[in-house]
Amino acid sequence: MASGYIGTGAADRDPAIGNDTVTSSKISDDAVTAAKINILDDALAATDAHIMVADGTDFGNVAISGDVTMTNAGVVTIANNSIDSDHYVDGSIDNAHLADNAVDGTHIALGSDAQGDVMYYNGTDYVRLAPGTSGQFLKTLGASANPAWGTVVTDTSGAWTSGTATTGKALVMGF
Repeated sequence: MASGYIGTGAADRDPAIGNDTVTSSKISDDAVTAAKINILDDALAATDAHIMVADGTDFGNVAISGDVTMTNAGVVTIANNSIDSDHYVDGSIDNAHLADNAVDGTHIALGSDAQGDVMYYNGTDYVRLAPGTSGQFLKTLGASANPAWGTVVTDTSGAWTSGTATTGKALVMGF
């Protein structure tokens, strides 16, 4: 480009440039610096790790403040212990982010919870076993089955004899 002129042809060598006559295609890459953009205030110094913020009429050079810091490479860091449970999206905390022993009974709801419920694993999930009736006991049905309530069967016929095997009878003691 000739000194004092814009363009390459004779028609482009007019020293007076009219409004809106210089298009993007006529500007070399990296030729426009911040000082040449009129939305930037030339009185503002470029300050390390600051950002431009508009107030509706102008841009200002401001520092990020509060619980966030930023490097001059644009890397933003949120300060430790600055986000609490009010800032989490519901359902965003998974098992990997729960502290050991952080969940107690007040945080467990299996649905229709009632006093006397028993929680057990059914092979897929933890589920609720509703309370049995008075006098029942909790029995296992084997390694691949769910627990269930059982009823004590009493048989008062016959006598218990020391050293005699008795099948199907339970010794019931009065308490």
